[in-house]
Amino acid sequence: MTRRDLNFLAKTRTYDGEEVVVVRPGIALLLYTAAPLPAANAATADVLDAYLRFIPEGAIATTYVTTDDEYAPGGWEPFDRSRRTQLVNELRTMQVTEDVEGFGFVLSSTADGQAGQFGARFRGTNFTEPIYPNETSFLRLEFPWDFLNTMEESAFLQFMKEAAELFPFSTGHVGMSFIHTISYEVEAREEIQKLLPRFLGFDPAYDWAKNWMRGRVLTAHWINLLDDATTEALGGEEKLRSALEGCEVQRLRRGLWIRGARHPPVGDVNRGASDLGLLPLVAKVLKPRYFERTGPMHLGLPDETAGQAWLERFDHRPLQNWDNR
Repeated sequence: MTRRDLNFLAKTRTYDGEEVVVVRPGIALLLYTAAPLPAANAATADVLDAYLRFIPEGAIATTYVTTDDEYAPGGWEPFDRSRRTQLVNELRTMQVTEDVEGFGFVLSSTADGQAGQFGARFRGTNFTEPIYPNETSFLRLEFPWDFLNTMEESAFLQFMKEAAELFPFSTGHVGMSFIHTISYEVEAREEIQKLLPRFLGFDPAYDWAKNWMRGRVLTAHWINLLDDATTEALGGEEKLRSALEGCEVQRLRRGLWIRGARHPPVGDVNRGASDLGLLPLVAKVLKPRYFERTGPMHLGLPDETAGQAWLERFDHRPLQNWDNR
């Protein structure tokens, strides 16, 4: 599959005379879970191990690890074979006590925390201080925007299914997204706020949505994942299959896979957003379980009005062909 060049979406800033990439376009898998931290950690280890075997050798250059579910800038370490083994083992064997607030890591394909072509991020919480009753932990895997130009889409989809099978997701999705790391999070957010209203197929790449994502979905994406509880909250599998006629709906071990278009939609409104496939239909069906939150920085956008507009971006869009070549 060959598609339009999206490299123009990479945005830079200049610091001390050096130009750094703070955000770039990509494809991402996001999985949200309400599982306790030991189970989420172990599942993350399995998915991470599979991801590192799936992407090119050496694609990940650095890592940043924390025993909290928040990060501070700095702390990047080389991600060699030894560090890879250490991280996977730590995830599988970590003793989670009440004083452990969370566990997280960031992987980047750059040496200094710039937005790279590949990456992964895990923000795990122990749920010991339930400030947010619908809080989740989440895992994010990142790929270049043109990854499907160089490999069979069927192989990529098979990996997505295998990753979802390994992780106790509540909900999740796959599709176009904006890649950034923790080093330039503020700068990336400023750029994403400008880009998101134009590119309807992109995820906002807003980590802190995890605080409100238990049993909720961030609207329609190329692929949506629903666990059994969320499926039942939407009327059950049979009703969803009927309502989503024309979409690819498959039963996975942990829930439903809903594919609203053949290829990942970009949804550039300056070009008529003509590649959305059946995402407007998926959005209509999933809307009763949409992300809900009030207040500032709604989905990382400037205010609640902007956030709500993004959630409703498919409401008046026509249905198109599922095969969105």
